[in-house]
Amino acid sequence: ELALGALGPFGAFSDVRAKTVTLLHRMVETFSLDVLGYLQPALPHLLHTADAKDTADVASLLVQLVLKFKSAIASSISPVIAPMTAGIFSHVSKLEAALAAEAASSDARGPVSEEGRERRTLLRAYVTFLHALTHNDLVPVMCDSNNWNLLDGALSRLLQSSVEGPDLSLQRQSFSVLEKIVEYLGGKYESFDGYIRDRILPACFTALMQPHFNLQDASALALLEAIASLQIVMLAKLGAPFLSHLHDVYLPSIQCSAEFCDEYARLLSQGDARQLRDFLRERMNPGSSARKSQ
Repeated sequence: ELALGALGPFGAFSDVRAKTVTLLHRMVETFSLDVLGYLQPALPHLLHTADAKDTADVASLLVQLVLKFKSAIASSISPVIAPMTAGIFSHVSKLEAALAAEAASSDARGPVSEEGRERRTLLRAYVTFLHALTHNDLVPVMCDSNNWNLLDGALSRLLQSSVEGPDLSLQRQSFSVLEKIVEYLGGKYESFDGYIRDRILPACFTALMQPHFNLQDASALALLEAIASLQIVMLAKLGAPFLSHLHDVYLPSIQCSAEFCDEYARLLSQGDARQLRDFLRERMNPGSSARKSQ
């Protein structure tokens, strides 16, 4: 309590923030779920003066808590999600504004700047936090009354990180989080079903069209499988109308051949993520084409 209380008068000092987070990490390993009782009131003070690194460290602390206590942490973690999300989004927005200004006045093709690295670190921390929640039966917490209004922002960032490179592992993790959200909300709300069809489905293919995507990358196969697995869940939740949209509307809109559309829909219907992954890999290999124009 004494250490956390020091955040009020001394939270502006980076050493105090860093040592507080280190203490909390050790408390998680040593004490019980009660540690969240200390963290909840301290979190606003901690995040108010935190820089990007501190904010990512706090997200890592919450991941540690979730991985240790899993669904038992539901009622305790719920009120923490909003300030954590606000802290990350605030830093990311400022960094993106700085990056936009930098790009307007210099060569955007140069090496990644410090702001760019900080932004990636924060997005990775955020997606890892969401991954911990969704893979430990805590998706309902993300959708409860405390956090429902945060869902749109979370989905937007997940779609962004699922397509944006060059970290294929982060893209895979983003699609894995989306799969759990689709599994929980798919088929419950017509508006969300439309979001799946109009926003999440296109991201599955846009990710594979990015210049940084390379089948030779060790993480490429896992990314393909995550995309296939997500689409299998989409079909399970939305049914035949989703398959018809994919086959008759979406795939032709990205110039896929009739033969590709037929085979893709057939494999998706079988529900084998590895088969669908291997089909995508084969069609994306040099000398092979899924498109009429190639």
